[in-house]
Amino acid sequence: MGRWERLCYQTIIKGLIECQRINLDRRVWVYRINSMFYPFGSRENYPYKIWCREMKHLHDFLAESTTHDASNYSVWRSNRKKSK
Repeated sequence: MGRWERLCYQTIIKGLIECQRINLDRRVWVYRINSMFYPFGSRENYPYKIWCREMKHLHDFLAESTTHDASNYSVWRSNRKKSK
């Protein structure tokens, strides 16, 4: 995992934990994380491309099952990486 990817991944984990902690509706998690937790200044260039890819993974994670817990994202993400 590269530097930008690792930073995005860690930020998404923090966002998931925060959304779960404040008991937000799962349907707004992606929007909240994308708007409140974006770790870079401007939304352009390579870091933004990596962020968009990681947000797609998050969207897929949330869409696959409503029983997923935020703490399961890292296991799901590592298994997805191996299968691709």
